[in-house]
Amino acid sequence: MPTDIAKAKQMFLSTDYPIDKIVFTLESSVSVAAFGFADIDTPHGMAGIPLVNGFWTTDPTWSTSYEINTGIYINGNLAYRTGVASNSTNVRFSMNNQTGSPVTLYYRIFAFSPEDDSDFDAGATNIYNSFKLNTDYNYPKLYATGRWNEPSTGGGYVTRVIFNHNLGYVPQVQAWQTLGGFTSPITGADAVTGSTTGMEVTETQLIFYFSTFSASTIYYRVYLDEQI
Repeated sequence: MPTDIAKAKQMFLSTDYPIDKIVFTLESSVSVAAFGFADIDTPHGMAGIPLVNGFWTTDPTWSTSYEINTGIYINGNLAYRTGVASNSTNVRFSMNNQTGSPVTLYYRIFAFSPEDDSDFDAGATNIYNSFKLNTDYNYPKLYATGRWNEPSTGGGYVTRVIFNHNLGYVPQVQAWQTLGGFTSPITGADAVTGSTTGMEVTETQLIFYFSTFSASTIYYRVYLDEQI
């Protein structure tokens, strides 16, 4: 690890830190009726459960896009509730149209492999052979990864400090939860009684909030790059 983290995080690419490897990508669209919903399953062809995330838009040119589970608010509520998850066979994009008009959503999904899973095999779907470097773009520097097995809290509210990164600033973080056979991104900031997990990132810690009736597994990735 270099002694000057401040310099390393400003670089487009640093060989002192690994580059995250995307093993699966998917781009598609779905049309949903007013107040309708849809679950779209796509086989991923991998021996294992990939860690998925993605973006969506209503614009086919992608001039504006949103992260999963974020987007356009109407009267304080999300107009379109979106989600992405994976299991041992499929990647699932979910959408709930909470407006009175039909809509077409365009979505892009990407996936990482869980490095601590020795049984994971990206197989024929891996895209390593087409990987290229371009210094016009930043490559997030992977600072730390981890896995946490969380027991059932019985629906009660529990806080866990999972990782003390001590970087002195708020880094970029991605995290996922495996629950009920599906792995999905953790996006909420607060836990709600039921089966919900939230996450908070501070200048020193990565903190998770749990309220689950079932045991789950948490995966996290902390990047040297600062949140903007």
